[in-house]
Amino acid sequence: MAAWRPDEHAAILARSAGARGLGGLRQVTLDDGPTRGQRLLQLRNAQGLEAEIALDRGFDIAALRYRGTNLGWLGPSDYPAAAAVEDDRGLGLLRTFEGFLVTCGLDHHGLPAIGPADHFHYPNRSLVEYPLHGRIGTIPAVLIARDIDLDSDVPMIRCTAVVRQAVVFGEVLELRRTIRMPLLGNSIAIDDIVTNRGYTPARHGILYHINVGYPLLDETTLVSGVESQTISGWASSPPRPDPDAVESFEIVRTLDARSAGVQVSNPALGDLSLTIRYDDRALPSMGLWQTNQSGLFALGLEPHTPLGPADRPYRKGSPDFLEPGATRHYHVSVEVQVS
Repeated sequence: MAAWRPDEHAAILARSAGARGLGGLRQVTLDDGPTRGQRLLQLRNAQGLEAEIALDRGFDIAALRYRGTNLGWLGPSDYPAAAAVEDDRGLGLLRTFEGFLVTCGLDHHGLPAIGPADHFHYPNRSLVEYPLHGRIGTIPAVLIARDIDLDSDVPMIRCTAVVRQAVVFGEVLELRRTIRMPLLGNSIAIDDIVTNRGYTPARHGILYHINVGYPLLDETTLVSGVESQTISGWASSPPRPDPDAVESFEIVRTLDARSAGVQVSNPALGDLSLTIRYDDRALPSMGLWQTNQSGLFALGLEPHTPLGPADRPYRKGSPDFLEPGATRHYHVSVEVQVS
């Protein structure tokens, strides 16, 4: 991370009140079209990295740009307020699905499923319905803090929020998320703590759906750090929009998730690259999702926790469940560079 150089701190503040000439943190409310009413945090730093954090959609990263170039995936729905995920036979998320980061969980990720509800001890509820990729990404957050710390050695833009997924006679799961962007750096980091705030066990899984779109994703895009049949196939058939294309998904092996990370680059953009690093002890699996369908055209990198079948009943000590009061910690970072 980039630290102040000797005497730089005082010199900058003398020239720019609050260092606002280098970066900023602003909360806004959108007022038109499908996005109307949504709260966003807008982060920008001295290196040209900009992020929009969606307070009303799981405290996810709605958009990420570097020096004006879009990095994330922007879909056809124009990022509306979250829809009911139970609609369309559990596929309701697709009516609002887009953004650089969509968090999936906290009790399910993957296709819609149904599981037993015995562990909630409520006789009128025998089954739990799990919609596509869970519910957490559609729940509004409570903003706990936001600030720009100019006094530490590494000046930092920082914001923290809590998102609670809860139901009567069911799960009470809390996500406490802190997002950090160095004022003088070229990265953004996410630190999550998931806690079972209820008094009964709750199923738990989390998936970070990190989505790359045009222009970073194009025919000249390269992906490194993973062993993937999909990526290997790009040598003979690079990604191109096709109205008849069908999505693909595979579990891939990462070579060094914590240090080297998984890199997406595009030589046509001056070797602009995006590197994703994460703690693969907490997130031991990585999925790769691709759709070349015209008008969609996206690549998803998905570090996640393995999660057993939804119809598997609760068993004490199962990694698929959080006991009351138990917590899990997760860390994901994204670094952007131009060669």
